[in-house]
Amino acid sequence: MTTEQEAEFLAPFINDARQGRVLVVKDIHCALEEHLGHRVALVAAYNLFHRHSWRKLVPDKRNVAADIQAQEEWEKTAGTTCPNQERMGKAGVTQIDVSG
Repeated sequence: MTTEQEAEFLAPFINDARQGRVLVVKDIHCALEEHLGHRVALVAAYNLFHRHSWRKLVPDKRNVAADIQAQEEWEKTAGTTCPNQERMGKAGVTQIDVSG
């Protein structure tokens, strides 16, 4: 395929990406094989993306505006107190031996 034909092939996927849809390489690879009428290696799809300056973007693992220190403090103390402890008072919480 020429560069112009490749761009024409990728146009519907670009429109999907502009609408916020996630593009999956496997789906584009299958569409490429269907368009060409024969099997091609997966690397052919990645080479196609590279020729058209596409790159892999993935969501960040953390929100950039997150308070990392507050999250780390919460992780250290999470689950150490009973959620009803403040309302019931320490006398209201009893431990029961259920071992047997």
